[in-house]
Amino acid sequence: MNVLLINGDPRIVRRDDETFYLETALRPGDRAGSGMAVTTTTVDGLADRRLTDFDVIFLCNVSALFEDAVTALEGWTKKGGGLFIAVGDHVDVDEYNAKMGVLLPQELRGSREAKVGAGAGPLADRIGRLEATHPIFAVFSAEAAGLREARFSKLLLLGPSTRGEERRTLASFESGAPALVTARLGAGRVLLYTSTLDRDWNDAPIHPGFLPFVQQAVRYLARAPSREGEGPLLVGQPRTLGVLAPDRRIEVTSPTGKKTTFAGDKVAGRQAVSFAGTEVPGFYAVAVAGADGTLKRRPGADFVVNVDPRGSDVRKARPEDLPVGGAPDGGVTVAATPTRRVELWHGVAAALLLFLLGEAVLVTRR
Repeated sequence: MNVLLINGDPRIVRRDDETFYLETALRPGDRAGSGMAVTTTTVDGLADRRLTDFDVIFLCNVSALFEDAVTALEGWTKKGGGLFIAVGDHVDVDEYNAKMGVLLPQELRGSREAKVGAGAGPLADRIGRLEATHPIFAVFSAEAAGLREARFSKLLLLGPSTRGEERRTLASFESGAPALVTARLGAGRVLLYTSTLDRDWNDAPIHPGFLPFVQQAVRYLARAPSREGEGPLLVGQPRTLGVLAPDRRIEVTSPTGKKTTFAGDKVAGRQAVSFAGTEVPGFYAVAVAGADGTLKRRPGADFVVNVDPRGSDVRKARPEDLPVGGAPDGGVTVAATPTRRVELWHGVAAALLLFLLGEAVLVTRR
């Protein structure tokens, strides 16, 4: 997944930079194995970027954009892009509502800061309600301690007016204020986070729940299947491959070099395709092509097909576990206990021998 981070508050000191924690969480250890290619730019550099190259775009504490940039983002999102909006000190509520209202799931109101208690430190807010069944939070336990332990010293409040379709509040603070709101914009999705993605307004980035939260948010916005839900694949079982918004062609290469291509109607407008050619065990490579037609490997989509381990079980099978034939109703019948075979020719031969012997005795007596 190609992710673009637009940094609204770049800093010379790396750890103070607006996108430092976000970029680290999306590429932990700077490993390509995360399945995400992350690019960072500033607001000034946004004009030099081709939006169609990206599946997800983050606006990180970005000042209200100019009209042409907002129009470009709106069109990109409506065609299937995923937009994540995070606020901060550079977000002017009035300008956002006036200039970027078409991108917001809900209008913005003023900010709220935590008050300082006597000797108790900041009375910061915490995450209270979560929509546990949503794909973003489905990977967390019921307690979601890695999220709920984070303290938020400042947040933006939202107004009653909603802008996007199918708007839902996915997470709220203990105070009742929305923390994460989603809405649909055309064929795309938008997430609005009412705090910062760095440590200016909260300490969430240093808690263990931050990494899965932002990674799952990217996967949700890009309509990519959750990796945690993928189980081991055996020979003959189909594989579901996620289709991202820019995808125009998907090519799967088997261990034997055989290529299977999905294009046209098999990809357009779909969220996933099913690959059934898993006859050979081994590694399967997945490549995708966008509007320019250039195929590129998507390492996060590669998969492995294993042989069925039941064939390696050398334990003696129990007779009752072995199906013998089929019942007329489709059920399994068990063979009846076989009858014992009795051999009769031995007795017949003995009787014949005795008969001949008796006849010989009678003849001799005559």
